[in-house]
Amino acid sequence: MAGQDLLIDRSVARLAAAYVAAGLAPIRPPEDVDAVLEEIRAAILPLRMPAELEPTTALGFSTSGAPPASAPTGQDRA
Repeated sequence: MAGQDLLIDRSVARLAAAYVAAGLAPIRPPEDVDAVLEEIRAAILPLRMPAELEPTTALGFSTSGAPPASAPTGQDRA
């Protein structure tokens, strides 16, 4: 995992350098992270598959970590 972190750090550093080289304002964290994340969620929501087609629900898992209502509970075995 540390190698992947280093790769991400180097990529961010290259992006920051590219901004400076292009004469753009330096990249910086957003003032309101929650607002930015909400914009991202709103933009990608129409691109998601219906829940019944999501790979995680098809395998009996949900993105919330709780099993979907239709997932087997293990109590149905005799």
